[in-house]
This record gives sequence, C-alpha cells and structure tokens, in this order.
Amino acid sequence: MNADGCRYVYARFQQAVVMKQPENGTLSQIGEFSFLYKPKPGFKGQDSYVIYICAINYRGSGCSRLTYEAIVQ
Repeated sequence: MNADGCRYVYARFQQAVVMKQPENGTLSQIGEFSFLYKPKPGFKGQDSYVIYICAINYRGSGCSRLTYEAIVQ
C-alpha cells in the first residue's frame, strides 16, 4: 500500500477482442492488446466501439467490456 492508501494490483491480460465495430470506421487489432481505429474517408463526428478484455491477478480473474467514444474532427 502506498502513502495515499492505494493498493497496487498488478494484472496480466489474457485476452482482448473487438466486441462491436464502429459504425463509421474500422477497428483493427494490431497487437495482442493494441487496436487501431480508422474513420471512413470524409467522416466527421462521433463514433464508438467496444473491446472485451480479460485479465488475471492474485485476487482472481475477470472480464470487462470497454466502450470507447471517438470524436473525429
């Protein structure tokens, strides 16, 4: 525990996949846990996508859906 009372929890990612593609672009997995969003040519506005990721640490394991909002200008 640090001076602020925060506990350091180290996790090891196990899996990450695209759960929902953006409507106005594409999302490519470029590494085990890295993704690249590319909007459609000429698109400006808001887009979103969802990544599903799983991890494990000393307390257990679990998965989460991460929703990203992108604003293309």
